[in-house]
Formats: sequence, structure tokens, C-alpha cells
Amino acid sequence: MFRGPVFEFELLTTARRGRYYVARVAYALILLIILWQMHIGWVDEFGRVLTPRLVSRFALATFSALAALQVLVVLALTPALTAGRDRLGEAK
Repeated sequence: MFRGPVFEFELLTTARRGRYYVARVAYALILLIILWQMHIGWVDEFGRVLTPRLVSRFALATFSALAALQVLVVLALTPALTAGRDRLGEAK
């Protein structure tokens, strides 16, 4: 890695903590639920066969929903991850 061995070690050990596995699985499930709900809503409104114009509108609506979720997650997690606890468990 270009940043050095300490950065590589921290990257590996942080990514392998159990709580981060749970967070990634929960986030993936939330994304799938949003995608599923978007699909159900469009099928109910327009039926199973979509024209190319409706497919492009569905893609735009889905992208907008997922992008909004990304922004909310970044805004919520940034303070929690940057002002967390140090390795000894004491608050910074």
C-alpha cells in the first residue's frame, strides 16, 4: 500500500471487527428492501410490462431513493465513526 504498513494494518483490523460485519449486512438488507418496495410500487401502478420510457423513470426514481439513503447514512455515521471510542474503551 502506498500509505505505509500502519495504515494497511489499521484498515485490515478495523474492517474485520464483528460489529462492522453486522452493519454491512444490515445496510445491504435496507438497500434490498428499498429496491423491493420501489419495484412493488411500480408494478402496482404500471403493471408488469414497462415501456422503455417507464423503465428509465423507474431507474431514475430508484437511483434517487438510493442516493438519498447514502446521504443520510453518511450524515448519520460520520460523527459516530470519527468521534468514537479509542482502543482502551475511553471516550475521546
